[in-house]
Amino acid sequence: MRDPKRIKRILKLIEKIWTKYPDLRLGQLLQNFAGFTRKDNWNVEDDTTESFLKGYVDMLTMQEHFKKTGEFVCFKCKIPFKKLDKHTFQPDCKHYNKDLRLSVG
Repeated sequence: MRDPKRIKRILKLIEKIWTKYPDLRLGQLLQNFAGFTRKDNWNVEDDTTESFLKGYVDMLTMQEHFKKTGEFVCFKCKIPFKKLDKHTFQPDCKHYNKDLRLSVG
């Protein structure tokens, strides 16, 4: 049986995301998240979805930080992301998948 406590944890993450974008309808929010994961989410276990949601919240926080400072930084180790080109950044630490790319502008 799946842990029922996961529901509140996951809903809190969704709430964090949705409050940043209150004009989105729920379907839009979920579709944006599905695009972020780049996976078919039908058979994905909730712990994986929860991990992706945490990453999505981190990404939104990084975007806010970028708007203020002009750089992306890992909030766990404070290492700046590598700038690959004018608009694309890549994490340079162990906390993020090396395939992750953040694009701006």
